[in-house]
Amino acid sequence: MPRRTDGPILPNLREQRLANGRPSVRFRRDCFRSARGWWLLTSSAMSGLIAGGIGVLWIPGAAAASIGSTVAVAVFTATSSRGKKVLERQAARRETLPSTLIAIGPDRRPRKIRELDDPIALRVHPAEALVHDMAGTRVLDRTPPYIRRDLHDELSAKIRRGRFVLVVGESTAGKTRMVYEAARATCPDHTLLAPANREALADVAEAVADTPRCVLWLDDLERFMGAGGLTPNLLDRILSHRREDAVITATMRSPEFDRYSAREEGSVPDHELDAWRDARDILRLADVVELSRRWTAEELARARAYDNDPRIRAALPNVGKFGLAEVLAAGPELVRNWHTGWAPGAHPRGAALVAAAVDCRRAGVDEPVPLDLLIELSRSRLNDRGGELLRPEPLDEALVWATRTSHGASSLLLPAEQPDHYIAFDYLVDLPDFDLAPLATWRILLARADPHQAFRIGEAAARTFQHSIAAEAFHKAAESGIHEADIAAEFYAAYGDQMKTNNRLEKIVDDRLDRLGRLHPETLSARLKLTESITDSPHSAEALKIFPELINDLLRTVGERHPDTINASRLHAYAIGVCGDPQTAIELLRKTLPLHQEVFGEEHMSTLLTRHYLAFFVAEDDPSGALEMLDDIQDRYTRAYGENSPRVLQIRDLRGGVLRRTGAAAESTLSYLRSLREDRIRIIGSDHAHTMVNTFNIVSVLLSMNRKQEAKSALDELLSEWMGDSPSPEKIQRVAVRLTGLRSEGSSRSLPSRRYEALKSLQILSVLRGCDDALTKQVGLLNSRSGILPGRPK
Repeated sequence: MPRRTDGPILPNLREQRLANGRPSVRFRRDCFRSARGWWLLTSSAMSGLIAGGIGVLWIPGAAAASIGSTVAVAVFTATSSRGKKVLERQAARRETLPSTLIAIGPDRRPRKIRELDDPIALRVHPAEALVHDMAGTRVLDRTPPYIRRDLHDELSAKIRRGRFVLVVGESTAGKTRMVYEAARATCPDHTLLAPANREALADVAEAVADTPRCVLWLDDLERFMGAGGLTPNLLDRILSHRREDAVITATMRSPEFDRYSAREEGSVPDHELDAWRDARDILRLADVVELSRRWTAEELARARAYDNDPRIRAALPNVGKFGLAEVLAAGPELVRNWHTGWAPGAHPRGAALVAAAVDCRRAGVDEPVPLDLLIELSRSRLNDRGGELLRPEPLDEALVWATRTSHGASSLLLPAEQPDHYIAFDYLVDLPDFDLAPLATWRILLARADPHQAFRIGEAAARTFQHSIAAEAFHKAAESGIHEADIAAEFYAAYGDQMKTNNRLEKIVDDRLDRLGRLHPETLSARLKLTESITDSPHSAEALKIFPELINDLLRTVGERHPDTINASRLHAYAIGVCGDPQTAIELLRKTLPLHQEVFGEEHMSTLLTRHYLAFFVAEDDPSGALEMLDDIQDRYTRAYGENSPRVLQIRDLRGGVLRRTGAAAESTLSYLRSLREDRIRIIGSDHAHTMVNTFNIVSVLLSMNRKQEAKSALDELLSEWMGDSPSPEKIQRVAVRLTGLRSEGSSRSLPSRRYEALKSLQILSVLRGCDDALTKQVGLLNSRSGILPGRPK
C-alpha cells in the first residue's frame, strides 16, 4: 500500500513498540506531536457535542435544542481554531521546507539518518573515486571506509545524551565524517534537518519543534552565526523543548572557534562586544569535542587494517606531515596545483578565479558567489601577477581547471547547487601567507551585499585593520537597522582621528550618566573606554587626572578582580609611562601582571598587553633587555593569534624601533624593516598608516647609510601615496602626528624615544624635502610645541 504524502505522517508503529507489543511512552508522545492538529480538531468536535448535550439536559423545552446547538457551534469554533492553524502551519512548512534543506530524499522530504548513505551530501570532502562492480552494476565510490577516530566513542556518548554537540578542528581534520558516522551509529532513526544556509535556519528551527526524534545538522557553524542567523534566543527556543530525542550536531574550524576564546575579549571593540558575546554564549552551550588534524599512532594502526583500499594505502606514507583525512581530501596537492597554476602559460586565469573566491571567504562572504562576480574580482588578482604577460587561458578552460577534482577528491572551486555559483575549498581559506584582498574586492563585495552580508564584511574588515571598509560596511548594515551596526559605523568612521573618537565617546558617556548614573557598570565601562582613548590622543596628560577617580569608582562598585578594574590599572600605568615617567609605569605594570595572569590567563589579550607595555617602557633605558622581552612576547602573541596577526606585526615594529635606536648594523636593520613592510602590505595593506610609518623608518635607515637619492625616491613615493598631490592642512597635520608620535603639548611629559623619533622625523624631512615643505613645517611646529626645539620653525 503506498505511503500517504498529503497528511501528517505517523511514525512507524513497528519500530517504536515495546517487546510486549504495548505502545511505548515515546511512541505515544511522537504520535501526538506528529498529528496534534488532527487531535485538536477531533477534541474540538467532541467538546462541541458535549457542550450541546449539556445544554439539552439542563434547559427544558423548545429552547434547549437551539441553545444547545449554539453552544456546540461556539465551543467547536473556539477549540478548533488552534487545530486548524496547526494544520495550516504544518502544510505550509511541508511545502517550503524542502527548499531550505540539503540532503533531502528523492520525494523532497527529510530523510532518516540511516537512509543517507552518501556523506558528501552533508559536505564531507570526497576522496578519489573508485568504481566497483556489484552484481553487474557499476557503483561509484567517493568515500573511503571510515576509520574509527579515538574520539568516536566520546562523541557518540555526547550525541546520545542530546542537546548541542560541537566538533572543532582544522579544515580537513575529518570533523564532518566523524559526526556523520557517530550519528548513524547512535541515532539512525532520527530525522535529519540540515539547513542550506543562514537564512533558512529560522524556518528549519521551527520544524525541529514539530519533528519527533530529529538531528539539526549545522556543518561549519560559523556559516549560521551572526546577524540574521543563529542567536542565543533562537538557540534557546530550539533547546527549550528539553527533549532527549532531539540533538544539534555542529562542526567548526579551529580559527573560527578561537575568535571567541576568552583571550580575544580584550581585543574586541566595545561596539562589537554584544555580537561577540552572543556568539561566545552560543559556543558555551555546546558540548565541545576537539579533533586534531594529525592522527594518533592508534588511529594510524587502525587505518593500516584498511590498506586494501588503494586510496588509504596511497595516503599512509604521507601522514608524517599531514593528517590522513587531509591527504585523502587532496588538500596539500590542491595547494601545489594552485601555486603552479600561476606560471605563464599554465592556468593563471584559473588561479586568479580561485584567489578571488578565497578573497570572498576571507572578507566575510561565506556562501557561494556567482561566476560573474568571481570573474570581476579575479581581474585585479591576475593583473597583480602580470596580467597578459602570463598568457592567461580562456575563461572556459580556467573554470574547468579550477573545478577539476584532484584524484577525484576535492577541487579548488566547489560548484554549488545553484547554477554558476562557486565557493573556495575551505582548506585554502586558512592558509598562511595569503595576500590581503585588494581594496577593489572589498568595495565590489560591499556594493553587492545585502545588509546582513554587509555586517559580516564589516566584521572581517575590522579584524584585518581595514577600517575605512569597516565603516562603509557597518554604515550599510545600519541603514537597514542591523543591531549594533550604527555604533560600529561611527567608531570606524572616526578611526585614526582620536579627537573625533573622543568626542563621540564623550556623548556616549554623557548619555549613560544621565540615564544610568555615574556608578552604573555600563557607565563605568564607557568612562574607561573614553579614558583609554584620551590616553592615545594628543591630550594624554588629561587621562592622568581621570584615572584615580575612575579606579576608585570601579573598586567600590565592581571590585578589585573585575576585568574593568584590572584593565584600568594597566591603562593607568601606560598613561603614566607615555606622559614621561616610564620607571613608575614599569613598577605598576609589574605589580599588576600577576593579577592579570590569575584572572585572565597567560594568553588573554589583557595579559599580553601588560607584557607588551613592560617591554615598551623597559626599552627606554635598557634596549638590550627589551629585545629579549620582545622575542618572548612575539612568541606568545604568535601562539595566541598566529604569525599573520596584526598584533604580531606591532611587536615586530617595536623591535625594529629598538634596533634603530641601539645602533644595530644598518644593513641588517634595513633588511628587518623591509621584511616587516612586505608582511604588512600583505596582511593589512600598503595604504595602512602602520605600513606608511614602516616605510618612513626604512627611509630613515637609508639616509643613515648615505643612500640619499634612494631615500628621497622612497620618501616622495610614500608621501604621494599617503597625502596625495594637494593635501589639506588637516591631512598634513594627521601625517605629522603619525610620524612624530608626540602625544601631548607639554614635552617634558613625553618619552625620550618619542622625542627621538620626532626630532629624527624633522631631520629627515628637512634634508630630503627642504625646510619650506608644508609637512616639514608641521613636524617642526609639533617639535617646538613639545619643547624639543627651542623655538617655532621659521
